[in-house]
Amino acid sequence: MQLKSGMAIGAAMMMLLAGCGDGPGNEAKNSNGETVDTASVAPAASGCPKAPANAPTIQGVAIGMTGAEAIAALKCADAGYRADYAPRSGSGVPWLPDGTYMRVSIAGGRSDDKWQDKVNVELYGLKGEERVIGVSREIFFYPGGQPLIDKTKEQLAEKYGALESIAPPEMSSALSEEIGIARDNSGAPLPRTSDGRIPGHCWGSNGYAARDAQCGVSISARIGIDSSNPRLASNMQLSLDNGSYAAKVIQETDAKIAATQQQAKNADTAAAADRTPSF
Repeated sequence: MQLKSGMAIGAAMMMLLAGCGDGPGNEAKNSNGETVDTASVAPAASGCPKAPANAPTIQGVAIGMTGAEAIAALKCADAGYRADYAPRSGSGVPWLPDGTYMRVSIAGGRSDDKWQDKVNVELYGLKGEERVIGVSREIFFYPGGQPLIDKTKEQLAEKYGALESIAPPEMSSALSEEIGIARDNSGAPLPRTSDGRIPGHCWGSNGYAARDAQCGVSISARIGIDSSNPRLASNMQLSLDNGSYAAKVIQETDAKIAATQQQAKNADTAAAADRTPSF
């Protein structure tokens, strides 16, 4: 997605934020907080995975997609994208009954002389059954490729619907603008706290999706302000979460893992019944 010097900033952001064949206008009308349909995603005519109706996306990736669909969606969104499962191991990564770690992340991205673009897709599930439970995107704009902050906010609103300032003006940072929408599991916007902020527990952070069963489809964006020209964006961090869906997938998967492990223990116990030790 190499930009030419004469391309309008608004058009550039339209391309940057567009998903796999999903027009930003259509998606804005559908992003109304309804529960995401987690049924299998139907392929679009182009062969790209198509998100269910009413489901917002980041680079074509929707909550509830399989891992394979998410990788395909990222590559469809931008032909220059590299995307694949990103191995994680150690503390916090579930150990599967087959003796391997769960595939919990997909990393995608690309860079050119205008920006660096990275996407992280968080997964959960048994091998081959992984589902997307959260998506985040981070873009660093280089000099000559920085969009206007106002245009960036307009494009986000077209794609996701109205996004509100997360904090009141007196609490906002001079380094960034933070906007978003946080919904409960019925799709209703969360009420602001006593100090005027939108509660943050329905948005993921540090590469981990929200897991709160009381949360619904929630979106946040942090737009960095260029220190030398406050009308320009220096970077953007975007997240898409559905805490209730993530909690459901995690609970069901952990139950399957526990049941499989218990079956193995039962089989070991049964096999040991005929063993007579000799002392």
